[in-house]
Amino acid sequence: MYQIVPMAQEHVESVLNMMRRFYDSPAVLVASPVSVFEADLKAAVSGSPYVEGYVFMEDSRPAGYALCSLSWSTEYGGLCVWTEDLYLEEAARGKGLGSRFLRYIEESHPEAVRFRLEAEENNDRAVAVYRHLGYQPSPYLQLTRERVAYPVKQIDPDKEI
Repeated sequence: MYQIVPMAQEHVESVLNMMRRFYDSPAVLVASPVSVFEADLKAAVSGSPYVEGYVFMEDSRPAGYALCSLSWSTEYGGLCVWTEDLYLEEAARGKGLGSRFLRYIEESHPEAVRFRLEAEENNDRAVAVYRHLGYQPSPYLQLTRERVAYPVKQIDPDKEI
């Protein structure tokens, strides 16, 4: 049985290892350095008002994690919860935990007006789950301007995620 628990300092090492695997996979385009992961985790366990961290526990073993960022949506006039990272270890996949987490995050933020996430287009399994839960592609073109440049990985579109 899996539990979703708030991320705590005792989870940091395990989550850092999962982040390395996640960011090394085709599911993520940017090759972020470990220092970024460390900053993310520090914010998640220190009570930052901008990021929430969660760990999926199987008994006493972390089996996945999620990081959500919180922002105000001027377009929707309220809180936006963006699931930035949602990673499950191979053994935890296909058991409904991702769906359960997204329902959990919606129930945890009844005041939110928008929930957002990203997926690689070729991640058919994840996209199917997200669509089943009511998530739809955004028609907006996302443009960014980074102050720190990290390399964008070359992704093989035929490689399974």
